[in-house]
Amino acid sequence: MSKYKLSIQARDDLKEIYQYTQLNFGINQAKKYLSKITDVLNALSDKILTGRDASLFAHGLRKIEVGSHLVFYLNKENVIIVIRVLHNSMDISKHF
Repeated sequence: MSKYKLSIQARDDLKEIYQYTQLNFGINQAKKYLSKITDVLNALSDKILTGRDASLFAHGLRKIEVGSHLVFYLNKENVIIVIRVLHNSMDISKHF
């Protein structure tokens, strides 16, 4: 069973991603893109995928690329905690 939790910031990030994508590419693309991110989160929590080290920004932080975004998360014992979902063109250090 997939188990992940979204921080408040990650929820806000996903809302903004959905709204931007819907506005610029349409509702179908927004749904597909959010589904793609959700699929990766499920795969992380099922241990099918693993990300890369991102502890430069915070202790224990990991990241994985999904489309044009980077998902930053902590891998706790029984749960993935998603901290942020940021566009890969952003200055990541300003968000941690």
